[in-house]
Amino acid sequence: MRWLIKNPAPANDYRFKWGDYWFCRSLCKALHARGHEAQVQYHTNWQDSAYSDIVLVLRGLYRYQKTSSNRQALHILWVISHPEDISDEEVEDYDLVCVASALHAEKLSERHPGKILTLWQCTDTEVFFPPPKNQPDSRRGIIFIGNSRGQKRPIVAEVAERLPGLELIGFGWDTSGLERHLTLETLPNPKLGDVYRSARITLNDHWPDMREYGYVNNRIFDALACGLPVLTDHHPGLSGLIDTGCSIIQAEDGVFGQALIEMLLDYPALLAGARQSAAFVRAKHSFLHRVVELEAAL
Repeated sequence: MRWLIKNPAPANDYRFKWGDYWFCRSLCKALHARGHEAQVQYHTNWQDSAYSDIVLVLRGLYRYQKTSSNRQALHILWVISHPEDISDEEVEDYDLVCVASALHAEKLSERHPGKILTLWQCTDTEVFFPPPKNQPDSRRGIIFIGNSRGQKRPIVAEVAERLPGLELIGFGWDTSGLERHLTLETLPNPKLGDVYRSARITLNDHWPDMREYGYVNNRIFDALACGLPVLTDHHPGLSGLIDTGCSIIQAEDGVFGQALIEMLLDYPALLAGARQSAAFVRAKHSFLHRVVELEAAL
């Protein structure tokens, strides 16, 4: 089948800084592996004419308006972020709506029965994989990869206060008051796996709307696929999604620092649980698995 993927990232070189670009790139690899053709249109080119059997819109920042040139195609929406922007009217524009949250999918299904599919975020197993089993544990450091967003991120601020050695990678930290922790402003996406395989623990948090609607971000899947333990904000969507063992520790604002100390004190057990989680995530939550789920839903 011929797939046309609408990517919300811009068409210029700035797209490489968008997570949507790398998400789409991994998705295309999985489609090709399953024998499909895949063409990508970036946001500024969404209205260009292009024939396909399936139009798949990655719903992030922008809503897509159908064009008359491709109305015969099957239209699929995959909501991976900004869930608060999804209206009933937009859902009705599509033949199938995939939602990266069981909670949100359940709510939408009440109003749009037979049209909603839970399709979680996932990981690229060619980039994110654990170290060899026979390799001695050489993990070092506590990391957080993400931008400051120009606002306080409680998990980062609390851990930085308790742990002088926290390493930050991302934009905006140089003016956040935490610049002493800044290691790099940019890291090429293909190098993320190397960093995750060398760290001891990564911090994670979610946008408030993502947490409220039950969306688990892809940082969780990527880190666990590398066998990296995760300290994250409490998220109801994690329950039952991933066979995490003790590899994900959830905490509330005000106790992140103490939670990290407890993780470090029990690190051997934590790392063993993370290795189990790596096998589970790679077996259940790859882009290839998501393509197979899409095929089954067509």
